Amino acid sequence: HVVIENLDIHMSGAARSATEVTGGSTAVIRNCHFVVDGGPLPEDYKPVIGMGMLEPPAALGIGGTSRCHLSMDNSKTYFYDSTIYAAGWAGLSTDAGNGYVYLEANNCDVTVAGKGYGAYSDGDCHVVLNDCRIHSGTHGAILAGECDLAYNNCTVVAGQYGAMIHDVMGIDTEIGQLFVRGGSFSVGEEFALLRSCNSYIDMVGAKIHSDAGILARAIVNPDECATKVGEKAVFGNNIVLTAMEVDGSILNEDTDRAMKVTLASTTVRGAITNAYLTMDTASHWMATGDSTVVLVGGVRIGQINAPAGVTITAEAGEGCELSGEYNLAAGGKLVVA
Repeated sequence: HVVIENLDIHMSGAARSATEVTGGSTAVIRNCHFVVDGGPLPEDYKPVIGMGMLEPPAALGIGGTSRCHLSMDNSKTYFYDSTIYAAGWAGLSTDAGNGYVYLEANNCDVTVAGKGYGAYSDGDCHVVLNDCRIHSGTHGAILAGECDLAYNNCTVVAGQYGAMIHDVMGIDTEIGQLFVRGGSFSVGEEFALLRSCNSYIDMVGAKIHSDAGILARAIVNPDECATKVGEKAVFGNNIVLTAMEVDGSILNEDTDRAMKVTLASTTVRGAITNAYLTMDTASHWMATGDSTVVLVGGVRIGQINAPAGVTITAEAGEGCELSGEYNLAAGGKLVVA
C-alpha cells in the first residue's frame, strides 16, 4: 500500500509509464503531475498484443507509445487532484485484470494530446471517473469485454468518441457497462461507438454534443480478433436515457445483435434505426431521418414526430396499440404494422 503525494514525474521512452500498480497492490496518488512523452520504437520491434507490447493494437485506431498510468492484476488505484498527460496512447489505462482491477480518479485533468484514450476499462476492470476533465485526440474512453466505466460529472472533449466499447478474443456473454451521471461531452464523431459487443449504457442528465450528429452507433467490428456470436441470442446493446435533451441519432448496424433504447423523461432528436424503442409518458422523439423501430409499451402518437419527408417505419411490439399510418404534426409520417 503506497501513498504518493506532491510528486512530478516526467517519463520519455516507449512503454515507459509514470506509474504502474499491479500484483494486488494499492496506490493512493494525491496532487501529482505526471507526463509521458513516449518515444521511438526499437528498430527490431515487431508488433505484439500482450506481454512486451510497446504500442497499442493497430485495430484500436490510435497511436503513441506510452500509457501514463497502468493498473493491472488485482490492484486498486485512487487518484486525487492530479494531472495526467500523455503524448499519445493513454492517460489512465488498465490491462490484464486477472479477475479484478479498480481504478478511480477524482478531480483530475487527463490529457492525451494525440491519438489515444483518456481511460480504458479492460476485462474484469472497474473504472470510476469523478469530476474529471478529459481531453483526447480521439477517444474519451475505451471499454473491452466484461467491464464497467463510470463518468460522474465529467467534462469530456474528444476528437472522435466519448466511449468506444468492443469485445475481442472473448465470449459472447460478456457485457461492457457504461454509466454516465451528469457532465458534458463534446465529440467529433459518435458519442458511443459499439463494435461487435454487448453493452449496457445508462445515462442520466448528461449534455451531449456530436459534430456528426450521432449519439450511438453499433457496427460489426472490422477487427479480426472480434468475439464471434454463437447460435444463441445475446444480450445485445441496451441504451437507457433519463432526464436528458439529446440531439443525435441512434443507429444499429450490427447484424448480430439487437438494440434496445429506453427513454425516461427524455427527448431525442435524431433518427433511430433497427431498435426496440420504449418511452415513458414524459418522453418524446423527433425523428430527423428515416427510421425503423419496434415500439414497445404504451407509446402515444403525440410523443412521436418527424418533419416533412421523413418516414418512421415501425412494428407494434408488446403493449403497443398503435396501428396503421399517421400524419405527424411536423409533416412526417409514421407507419405502424
